[in-house]
Amino acid sequence: MRLIDAVVNRSAVGPRAASVWENAVAALLGVWVIGGVYADGWAHVNVGGLDSFFTPWHGVLYSGFTMLVAWLAFMMWRRSRSEGPVTVPPGYGFGPWR
Repeated sequence: MRLIDAVVNRSAVGPRAASVWENAVAALLGVWVIGGVYADGWAHVNVGGLDSFFTPWHGVLYSGFTMLVAWLAFMMWRRSRSEGPVTVPPGYGFGPWR
């Protein structure tokens, strides 16, 4: 393959890397999930009588997880429209299902 073909055709050199903005959103959503795990663990240790699944701490944890999954799906959908079948940015391989 000639160098000019690799420059013009991005799919020839692999999928496009995630932008700084995309990585920042994924990192903030990851902090949300980890914060929810910490808050839920704290509640289980320090708050007595947690007999229900529907607690505020579970809400923080699972809403963060849902938002992170939605963000990864949105990144993959946006890439599939421009790059074709290779939709997962490098470094996010374990996120969806690879």
